Amino acid sequence: MTENAGLVMRADVRRSAMFLGLVLLFSLPLLLLPGELPGGLRLPPSAAMAVTPLLAALAAARLTDGTDGPRRVLAHLTRWHVRRGSWWLVLAGTPPLVLLAAADVVPAVRGGTGDDTGAPLSVVVVMAAVFVVSGLTEQVGWTGYLQPLWQHRLGRLTSGVAIGTVWGLWHVGAYAQAGWDAGWIAGQVAYSVALRVVLQELVAASGGGVTAAAVVQAGSNTAWLALPPSLYDPAVAALVTTALAAVVLAGRVAPRTAPPTSPSVNRTVTEGRTRWQ
Repeated sequence: MTENAGLVMRADVRRSAMFLGLVLLFSLPLLLLPGELPGGLRLPPSAAMAVTPLLAALAAARLTDGTDGPRRVLAHLTRWHVRRGSWWLVLAGTPPLVLLAAADVVPAVRGGTGDDTGAPLSVVVVMAAVFVVSGLTEQVGWTGYLQPLWQHRLGRLTSGVAIGTVWGLWHVGAYAQAGWDAGWIAGQVAYSVALRVVLQELVAASGGGVTAAAVVQAGSNTAWLALPPSLYDPAVAALVTTALAAVVLAGRVAPRTAPPTSPSVNRTVTEGRTRWQ
């Protein structure tokens, strides 16, 4: 390893640690607050955690890369590009199809279902738009900032598993605040890992970026809201999503191209500051 490569690697580790530390720092107060958010939606304070990856990415970029860093982070929000327009249907539609397939399995696992229903259609439509916005604020951090750093070192699959694990564990406090039990939370973390692997494969195949990742996340959240609670079992959803991930990885639907350019590529580190080339 050359001296500059070592400096770059340490800079990437510092960026990753700073980002994750800031996400935790910004999230903890929301997990400790009692009551509900204003607005009448009966949401716990932890629902506002969706904005913390964006804030953490902006702060980390400013601290490590100077005034140009936040501009690079925000630029992800303007890139609404995929290889073909039909990819938006694939990105938005894959998670609902997966959760519908999982819902078909749930009655066999549980031995029956309840008589509950999902959210009203009007609520689902409104929340779908909200989920796109919250997906953008999350994925600017997870996909736009952290993924290039980790994928450059670990590859797409391993980085997907690693980020998915962090992503799922980050939600544990919010799930607990919402009243879910330990078994449900464990299943949901496993689903997050599998979904992250599928998300990264779909985004790579589509030629998209942060916005494509946000649409996948929004598709998952919208489908969850629309399904009757008795037909959503996160452990079953995790198994079905893992099976899909295995199929996708076996076929490697993504073209065989180089991984996304890491913020650490084509630059040198001088006196603790990054000089972009």
